[in-house]
Amino acid sequence: MSPHRARRSRAHFLAPALITLLSACSDVLSYDDVGFVDPDGGAAGAVVDGGAAVDAQGGGPGDAKDDGVKGDAPGVDGAVADAVTVDQSTQDAAEPPVDASVPDTPAPACGDGDCNGAETCGDCPGDCGACPPVCGDGKCEAGESCSACAADCKVTTCPSAPAGFGTGDGLKPIDVCAFPMSDTKTWDSRGAVIAQLAAALPVRTVSHVLGDLNRQGTSVSSVPGLSSVHRGIKWEQGDVDVSYWIPQGITGSGDAVAGTIGGKNVLVVSWYYDDTSPNKGVRLAIMDAASRAYRLLLLVDPYMNGARPDFKAIPIHAGGLAWFKDLLYVADTSNGFRVFDMSRILQVTTGVDDLGWDSAASVYRAYNYKYVVPQIGAYKQVSSCAPRFSFTALDRATTPPSLVSGEYIDADP
Repeated sequence: MSPHRARRSRAHFLAPALITLLSACSDVLSYDDVGFVDPDGGAAGAVVDGGAAVDAQGGGPGDAKDDGVKGDAPGVDGAVADAVTVDQSTQDAAEPPVDASVPDTPAPACGDGDCNGAETCGDCPGDCGACPPVCGDGKCEAGESCSACAADCKVTTCPSAPAGFGTGDGLKPIDVCAFPMSDTKTWDSRGAVIAQLAAALPVRTVSHVLGDLNRQGTSVSSVPGLSSVHRGIKWEQGDVDVSYWIPQGITGSGDAVAGTIGGKNVLVVSWYYDDTSPNKGVRLAIMDAASRAYRLLLLVDPYMNGARPDFKAIPIHAGGLAWFKDLLYVADTSNGFRVFDMSRILQVTTGVDDLGWDSAASVYRAYNYKYVVPQIGAYKQVSSCAPRFSFTALDRATTPPSLVSGEYIDADP
């Protein structure tokens, strides 16, 4: 456990010397950045400190004029010295005699009830109190929990399904401490690459993309394989006919901003690529729910390709999506969540079915998609229970909002 030094504020007091401002005339004095001056521009006085005097025109004890000096104040010209008076009774009153009966203040010591001097909670808990728990010291202490410090408060026993749990029973709480996740801390490194890409490419917003939709969906009231459908949307026929792009997760502006974006209800759907090499990864459909118009964008992972910023595909299943503010959380089945920056959508060049920097044409490409959404961060599961992240959703009932993830099982338990 690392001790924390207890701190107290200290006030420092300075005993100023007696300062007397003198005026050779009745003019009011004012202050500028070099001294006290007469408003009409002439020197107006002197400062007397501890018996020495300096006239306002630069004279001092070594520069005293021989003519016209009066009194015992050396270095003060006559006009000023005539105005100097000292009230001895006032001076005496300002300097009371020392009372020898007052004892000296004892030096700080552990056990005196005050946490002062060099004392800390580590070497003097009696005065400074117990040190707070420190996450990462390998001890799960009072005040720590698995949710606040999974590194110290690990749970190694995987929970079993709730007793009597069956189909249609909804969600049942289990011990979340068995499923810790770790921030991979790539926000800064990836963010730096995105910033370089953004310097070379146009940066677009979701609102901009909504104004550039190029596909048209249609409303349907039935879906093959489902007996009860309230309403649905069918993709443009060309996308329906392509079997190697498979739709997966869904989220929308209701999650992102609890409302609309530019007055539009927005839907976002992930699709994963299931065909031969090269693996094109994951694409998104951004749709205006009212008009059913949409456009496809590619998810990319930014990286430094030598000295040049570049990006590559995201070869995951993308079974679930959750959009909150500017961040899009994408389920990464065995790993956790990848996080994408929806505030920095990048526009690239179309016309060639290739990805990344095209050195021959000196442009960036994305398999003929006009826009790419870059990854900014990731959360990786570090549980011995090896959970799978098959789908996800945003829960706004918690503070702050949280992600709910589910696990697909392809066989009966």
